[in-house]
Amino acid sequence: MTQATVMNLNTQESFKVAKGAPQVIIRLVGGDDDAVRAVNALAKRGLRALGVARTKPGSTEEYELVGMISLIDPPRPDSAETIRRCNDMGVDVKMITGDQQIIAKEVAHRLGMGRVILDAGHLVDADKSEEEVTEHCIRADGFAQVIPEHKYRVVELLQNRGILVGMTGDGVNDAPALKKANVGIAVHGCTDAARSAADIVLLAPGLSTIVDGLMTSRAIFQRMRSYALYRITSTVHFLMFFFCITMALEWHMKPILLILICILNDAATL
Repeated sequence: MTQATVMNLNTQESFKVAKGAPQVIIRLVGGDDDAVRAVNALAKRGLRALGVARTKPGSTEEYELVGMISLIDPPRPDSAETIRRCNDMGVDVKMITGDQQIIAKEVAHRLGMGRVILDAGHLVDADKSEEEVTEHCIRADGFAQVIPEHKYRVVELLQNRGILVGMTGDGVNDAPALKKANVGIAVHGCTDAARSAADIVLLAPGLSTIVDGLMTSRAIFQRMRSYALYRITSTVHFLMFFFCITMALEWHMKPILLILICILNDAATL
């Protein structure tokens, strides 16, 4: 919440103005059911709200609600396609946001994700065991109303189950989770703190670059696996051949000849 004092220079009258999260402003004015319904209606449409209040005339501490400002922060155009391609490649995508749970569900629906969105309070529920919290975390499609500590907690819970976790972020508050994740990905335009904590820094805007990175990395590992398999089979074949010759014919190979054969074998591989 942000507060400011406004003064009329002609009359010397002043009043305080406050803006911030709807729930904070509504609590500041002593509650307002109509405002709560308005905020929920906006949230169902995927719109954020910013509450504004001012002190009542003749008072310096008692506030009255001025109104709610609706804000839209739509996902990037490539987000839905990126998530779909990640799912096709066997990567489970979870959304982490500081928005309300209702907004998170609407955004998840637009992106083609599941709508099992947990409130961040489930991550620190003292009435549930660590095993139960971890199970909820695995089944969830996203988390709402999170703070930096919750992001770190999500990564930690998933890793405790042996899941490899990749985390994207761009701000200072994302740095701990980026550092904790198996693969920290700092997006385009990130802060220096996020860049330092990440393993990968995206130079192009959007999330579609992540899919390109996945495809490239998998191609590299496949080539490494193929090369290792070829080298093992080639070496075994080489050893078995000369072992049989040596045992059957009592033939002794000169060291220089062995080195030459190994070099020629490697050259053929290249």
